[in-house]
Order: sequence, then C-alpha cells, then structure tokens
Amino acid sequence: MVYIPYNETHRVNLNQLLLIEGYAEAMDYPNEFNPDVWMESPLEYVDMTPTPEPTLTPTPSPSPSPTISSIHTFGFLFTILGIVAAIYLIMRKREGVR
Repeated sequence: MVYIPYNETHRVNLNQLLLIEGYAEAMDYPNEFNPDVWMESPLEYVDMTPTPEPTLTPTPSPSPSPTISSIHTFGFLFTILGIVAAIYLIMRKREGVR
C-alpha cells in the first residue's frame, strides 16, 4: 500500500483513492489484500503525527591495537630469506655457466 500526504497531519491510502476515483481497476489476486473491502469502506487515513524516537547514544568500541605475532614475523622472515637464497643460487649457477 502507498500512503500520500493528505494534509498536515494525515496521509491517505493512494491505492484505495485510485480505485474509488476510477483511475485504477480492482483485480483480486490470491493474497491477503481484497480490493472489494477498499471499495466498500470509507477512505483510509493514517495519522502522521510524529512519535518521538528514542535517542541512541553510541557506545565507543575499543579499537584493536595492531600486534604482529612472532609466528607471522618468523614466517615473513623465512620467506624473504628463501627468496634471497634462491636468487643467490640462480645467479651463482649462471656465473658458472659462462
């Protein structure tokens, strides 16, 4: 359902209004809405008086401090050492071929 502003305090059911005014055709589909009820009942209005919403105060979340575990550091250093050793062995082999 669509509600549009009717005046400063109320909204009107646009679907029902279009049916009553003849701008839309009533078609009954197998669901919970029955357009015949809208045609027989008075125009539906909804109160637009705003209700105060609760003010939520955000709770500051602790920011995680960056930590590097010794296992990750060891893995990183081991990888770098392996790459350097591979480059050294490739360069040494090329020098021996010439």
